[in-house]
Amino acid sequence: MIYELRNYELMAGKAPAVIERFGQHSIHYFAQHGIQNIGYWTPTFGEYSNRWIYLLGYEDMADRERAWAELANDPVRQKVMEEASQEGPQTHHVTNLFLLPTEYSPDPLDPSSESGSAAICELRIYDIVPGKAQPLHERFANVTIPLFEKHGIRNIGYWTPVIGGNSNQLWYMLGYKSLAHREEAFASFAADPKWQNAAKATTEKHGTVTEKIISQILRPAEFSPVR
Repeated sequence: MIYELRNYELMAGKAPAVIERFGQHSIHYFAQHGIQNIGYWTPTFGEYSNRWIYLLGYEDMADRERAWAELANDPVRQKVMEEASQEGPQTHHVTNLFLLPTEYSPDPLDPSSESGSAAICELRIYDIVPGKAQPLHERFANVTIPLFEKHGIRNIGYWTPVIGGNSNQLWYMLGYKSLAHREEAFASFAADPKWQNAAKATTEKHGTVTEKIISQILRPAEFSPVR
């Protein structure tokens, strides 16, 4: 399985039209061409608030190329895009990133991996210190993920970039019932002795394992499968 994270920088005032187009049209012709709709989000704070972010799934890159070739010739999509363009450009810039799931990542669409619905999602990006990926991944697999679950944090997915990004990164997404729940759950997680001992052991044995951490708070669209 390979995932594609697409990030649209929107023109001012165009977010409602873009979200409506995806909800009424895009998710349907994506599915018709065998593309998995994983999730659709809008960032809630800061410089990224005028963005539209969504995650698609494919069997592999060949499957992705097949699906998008079909989409390019889909008359329904062509009509939708033509109608949208009549109101002027909706996006200022589009980027995409291809991600492979880690060995310990849950399936984002597997209900058995959920711990409640996610009214708020958090995308976290770790820049890993060169040579320190293995201890970081081992800690996530053996300690962090079970503790997130214990403290009511939903593990949605864990990925590493393969095309269009930095391969020495970890991207992952968590889910919460609300912003207040996020604050409460993370405080509880951080105070857990098992987490504190694991973090200390990693540092003592391997030193610092991350150089930079980026966090984006995302709100799922009403039609987002992951929510």
